[in-house]
Amino acid sequence: MPADARFVSFVAARYPALFGLSGAALAVALLAASPLLTRAWDWSAAVTAGAILAGLIAATIPIGRYYARRFGRVHATDAEKRQPWYVAAVVFVIERAARRLIRDGYGSGIVALSLALLLVAHVWRDRSFRKQAFILPATLAYIGIDRLTTSFDVDPWVWVQRSIVLCASAFLVTSICDHFLIVAALSPERRRLAMSSAAMLRGGGRVPPAACDPIAATMMTALGACRDADVRFLANIAGVRPADAAGWLTALGAAGLLWIENQDRADGNFTIRLSVPGRDAAREMWEPDRFAPQTGW
Repeated sequence: MPADARFVSFVAARYPALFGLSGAALAVALLAASPLLTRAWDWSAAVTAGAILAGLIAATIPIGRYYARRFGRVHATDAEKRQPWYVAAVVFVIERAARRLIRDGYGSGIVALSLALLLVAHVWRDRSFRKQAFILPATLAYIGIDRLTTSFDVDPWVWVQRSIVLCASAFLVTSICDHFLIVAALSPERRRLAMSSAAMLRGGGRVPPAACDPIAATMMTALGACRDADVRFLANIAGVRPADAAGWLTALGAAGLLWIENQDRADGNFTIRLSVPGRDAAREMWEPDRFAPQTGW
């Protein structure tokens, strides 16, 4: 499969989970709140925490709207949605097991190292296009090793504060890198017709002619990696303007490869999802590679 086809699939599958500027806002909030861990919890500390939380909410809402207006919306597959809950369950089990087995400073160090290993396994599938995801597990590994060696006797709350500062800093860098990844992937002026230089589609004639056009193939590949997406997202990842994407989407719809929902929207930003024949065509598109988008965390 051409590298750009893999990238299109990756972005469509992971876009809902990329934090971008929302993650940067969360990281800044954690950095601002970290000094509260070593302060006496009084009225001023509560007011400070409330102000930080209010600022985070005030920043997150317009950031989310900005991404939706500029880059579009994508709904992840059910398997993708379930993955964060699986990760949270494993984190909970690791934390409880470490607390029961080891009740001194070694416990927190082992928890940090275990989380690092878990995140490495989690982000390994993103390694081709999102190497910045390894920054956080590397930071956790450093925190765990440091706790088991030089920081073994440090007060727990002081150690937690330091750990939060380090993790928030790593998350800030990762989120900013994610933002630039989104901009590079979903800016028509940078995409330049995403798959226009890709090799000819394979599939032994089983791919409908409407899906063989490079722009249509890009849209089909993206839709094959998610549950549905809007016109703006599909146009951006294909390297065209939303107003120009209607022709390709109409042809794919006429071929029975996709469904267009919410057609009464005044802005023309409809929701698109593949039909059953469309999903079959997306799977056959890159034969004999047997392309199946890597979704999930």
